[in-house]
Amino acid sequence: MNKKFYKTKLTNSERVIRAIRNLESLDNQIMMGSPSSVKKELDDAIKLISHLNDELILSEKFHKNSLLESKIREIEKSKDKKIADRGLINLLFGSQLNFDNENNRIKELRDQLEDVRFFKLKEDYYDFRKNNIENTKKISKYTYLLKKSLDAAVERESSRKNSMEIKRSEQVRREAERLAEEERIKALAAAHIGKSRQRAATIKNGLLEQLDLLSYCPYCGNDIGDTPHADHIYPVSRGGLSTADNMIYVCRKCNSKKSDKTLIEFIHSTDNLDFKFIMNNLKKLKKRM
Repeated sequence: MNKKFYKTKLTNSERVIRAIRNLESLDNQIMMGSPSSVKKELDDAIKLISHLNDELILSEKFHKNSLLESKIREIEKSKDKKIADRGLINLLFGSQLNFDNENNRIKELRDQLEDVRFFKLKEDYYDFRKNNIENTKKISKYTYLLKKSLDAAVERESSRKNSMEIKRSEQVRREAERLAEEERIKALAAAHIGKSRQRAATIKNGLLEQLDLLSYCPYCGNDIGDTPHADHIYPVSRGGLSTADNMIYVCRKCNSKKSDKTLIEFIHSTDNLDFKFIMNNLKKLKKRM
């Protein structure tokens, strides 16, 4: 569409019609929308009421001026008639008519005229006045509904923000609880590991009989060495306990490689380990598998 033919700005009369249509569509219900959009509509409606009041005042002045101008025209016509009636006498006797009273009256009437240069009443004054008052009442009602709508919109916005704030607070609380639970679990694990390590020292003495049953490392089968290492078959870091059936002497190399792996993980990650060989050794030593 050609932009010069596209009307974007409504006249005041069109805005009045639009506001009344909006009122009718609301059917005494509040308008939905954001506080800013409802506030803008309310401000426009208030301006329309002011515009209608101004128009009513101007129309009254225009009507008053029309009556005064009508009286002035009557006096002017009366003067013209007197001049026409006395025309022959003026010719015969040269007498002059005196219009001082009429001219003074015209001056008085003109002094009562008010400035309405920017207003033109194009319809019957009484019809205009009636329509103006009716429109003002309707838009006043529209304004009342918009004020209620604005209060409701502000309340909705406040409720939405409170709900979001509560949701954010709940998320923060849950995250804090999650972090606290993680810290608690870490603390329990640390305590467990610490206690397991302490207990391991006492269990080692009970494992010495293993050296009488096996002279080699139960994992790889190589020489266990002069200083064998006590290994937790199921690692402490995974929840393993420092108990006789979960601890075993192994060579330094296997203990280093196994670290915190489970036995199955250790077997799969290391070449040249025989699963059956290891299981038989654990069974022989009455260890948990």
